[in-house]
Amino acid sequence: MDEASVQRQLKRLDGRLVLQKHARDGVEGGWVYKVICIVSDTLAPIIFTWMDDYGNPLPLSSGLVDAVQSRMLASRNRPMDEDTFNARLRAERNKDIEREKQAMMDDHRPYVERNRTSVSFAKAGKPAYWKRGGKVPRSGKDLTRG
Repeated sequence: MDEASVQRQLKRLDGRLVLQKHARDGVEGGWVYKVICIVSDTLAPIIFTWMDDYGNPLPLSSGLVDAVQSRMLASRNRPMDEDTFNARLRAERNKDIEREKQAMMDDHRPYVERNRTSVSFAKAGKPAYWKRGGKVPRSGKDLTRG
């Protein structure tokens, strides 16, 4: 699509929408498309920028018009807002955490039911006999007597 046809489709959505090509440093091509809404002579906020997640401009297409239309207040296909998305993500994470805790408890249940303690990963046990304050081992040769 060319700029004129995209501009006509934006005007059909809302007569205040204008497509502009803005210069941008550090991106391929040196420009990016933006949609502004002319509210008054002094106020024209940018309502949409046509670029990917990395800031690279996307080729001009009807996807720009669809994206602007989906973000309008009266649209049927509005994207999920951030609060709803975060709440769903948090609920999924909490379910995963509960599932992992339940699996860990199931793994240790046989040991707990038999009154056995779980294995610890800490360094445990007696130090070597030569580190025990001069105590000689009970079995074997006494190495302190030459």
